[in-house]
Amino acid sequence: MDLGLNGRTVIVTGATGGLGEPIARRFAAEGADVAITYHDAADAAAKLAADLGGRAFRFELGDPASARDLVEGVLAWTGRVDVLVNNAVRWGSAEPDHTGGFESAPDDLWLRVLRDNIEGAVALTRLVTPHMRESGWGRLVHVSSSIASHGMAGGEYYGAAKAVRDIRV
Repeated sequence: MDLGLNGRTVIVTGATGGLGEPIARRFAAEGADVAITYHDAADAAAKLAADLGGRAFRFELGDPASARDLVEGVLAWTGRVDVLVNNAVRWGSAEPDHTGGFESAPDDLWLRVLRDNIEGAVALTRLVTPHMRESGWGRLVHVSSSIASHGMAGGEYYGAAKAVRDIRV
């Protein structure tokens, strides 16, 4: 199937796990140049990027400077950004300092998870949108979860952050 992605540049955040890897593989199969991001899985990212003929970029979800570096790196590589898949997530209950339920979580954990998940996606979206407008073509894909609307014990932070991604850009 030709989706018109041949030669387009796609950024897939969080491409080394979960949904990210198959998303990146599908875009590559359509002929896109795929920039994948990783947080700490450098070896897995390098292997996946090599498999796809793409590039791997380290990206710290809650760091605006990291978002700028990512977009600048992709632009230096291909000169364009056509699709952004905001897939990366920081999962609150997986944080090393999380020892109990929602009610016992320290405020800094709750706020860090919200900030990273929301601000990371927003920062990237704001950085790539001007390039998409300039080229006259672009797509933004914000990966969410049913946890945003239905909840899940232990997923309170994650659900709140994903609910923001449900808002249309």
